[in-house]
Amino acid sequence: MIEKEVFLNYVEAFEDAFLSNDWSKLLPCFTTDVVHDTGRGEEITGRDAVIDYLRESTEGFDRSFDSRTPTFGQVTVRENQVSSPWRFIYKKEGAPELVATGVEVAEISGQSISRLNSVFDEGVPERTQEWLERYGTLL
Repeated sequence: MIEKEVFLNYVEAFEDAFLSNDWSKLLPCFTTDVVHDTGRGEEITGRDAVIDYLRESTEGFDRSFDSRTPTFGQVTVRENQVSSPWRFIYKKEGAPELVATGVEVAEISGQSISRLNSVFDEGVPERTQEWLERYGTLL
């Protein structure tokens, strides 16, 4: 069940990178030609480009909040594909919690992720946009 371990190592490395701002911790998590479907209609190719995207997206969004609490659900493995539901709760003083949910799907090649897809649950992008329109000035 190496695929599950590879995915869980990525989840842990991502949180370590976010907290320490040392994004090099993600290097072993991805193949050099990894493809990331961001869930926002973008597809990014290449390990360095994917790591840059993850760093920039968290800098521009997650760090704007007072706190963020990620949780991942049961990891399912089917051949070389791993998936796990996720939930992020973002808090900002003066605003209600912003909750984002979805599923992370990763294809594993050897000891690394070769494809990463972030799939938002239905309505999440719209609710996030509404939250930003109403409370974005607090960020």
